[in-house]
Amino acid sequence: IPLLAEIKVYFLSQFYVSPRAGAIYFLLNDQSKSHLRLAYGFTGGFNLPKKNNRINIHAGYTGFRHDAIHRGYATLGAAIIIN
Repeated sequence: IPLLAEIKVYFLSQFYVSPRAGAIYFLLNDQSKSHLRLAYGFTGGFNLPKKNNRINIHAGYTGFRHDAIHRGYATLGAAIIIN
């Protein structure tokens, strides 16, 4: 379960990149108890124009460190922006 804060930086009116940082609470397959670690990552995406119902498409990466090993996962997502 990630809890991350991010800042979106728009480089065109609809396209953005976003660094993020926070914490992640996780349980890996071979473990008997959950862990809480600092997490980091980035996201990139774009918002379609309002005439297309303001749909947001984005991809991101979240990384964290556990047992001196860097681990991470990638995400793809879509959302409808409601104003």
